[in-house]
Amino acid sequence: MHLHRVVVLAAAASLLLSVGFVEARQSTPTGDRAAGRYLVLLRDGADVDGLTARYARRLGVRATHAYRHAVRGFAARLDAHQLSALRADPAVALIQADRVVELEAQTLPTGIDRVEADLSPTAKIDGLDERVDADIAIIDTGIQADHPDLNVAGGHNCINANPADWGDGYGHGTHVAGIAAAKDNLVGVVGVAPGARLWAVRVFDSTGFSLLSWIVWDRLGDRPEGPDGF
Repeated sequence: MHLHRVVVLAAAASLLLSVGFVEARQSTPTGDRAAGRYLVLLRDGADVDGLTARYARRLGVRATHAYRHAVRGFAARLDAHQLSALRADPAVALIQADRVVELEAQTLPTGIDRVEADLSPTAKIDGLDERVDADIAIIDTGIQADHPDLNVAGGHNCINANPADWGDGYGHGTHVAGIAAAKDNLVGVVGVAPGARLWAVRVFDSTGFSLLSWIVWDRLGDRPEGPDGF
């Protein structure tokens, strides 16, 4: 059962990371949409459908979700009597209060605040996607071309013979691009020059490796001969 819980927690963490900035809040007694909701995990090998049917007949428990794979169990609204009865049932391994998970509003990172970008009339950070008319080259690992919070105009690859291979395979360049110019759109973070046109200059490979020759390479000169620049 312990391994199954680890699998579920890892999957939940992956989901939360995939949707950006999130906040998980404990249930509160009033005004919380998670109040009275619980996740009930059953012991290994338990018959989920059979047990939820039995709990419905005996306790009036109505499952809202059933889990039959990574874990075995269900989610349901439970009153005090139902909660007590399930906690005493030997087929039940764990009962966890449900939680509200919300997307956060756009945040102003400490570094952006420190340089007072939010006070700049050019940056005009006010939650409206009015983009700074400027071009910024990010000399790094590339930039994720389809990132929804970035205005990526194009790029150039300096590490091999394919100039169009400027996508970010490491993540650092995309992160730096966000610091420079994440859009002012009430999503995620905001950059120093919100919405400015970003140009990826990829000088690091997908492992974070680079050579001085890649970094100083003149794009108008000879291209590297091999697929990896060697």
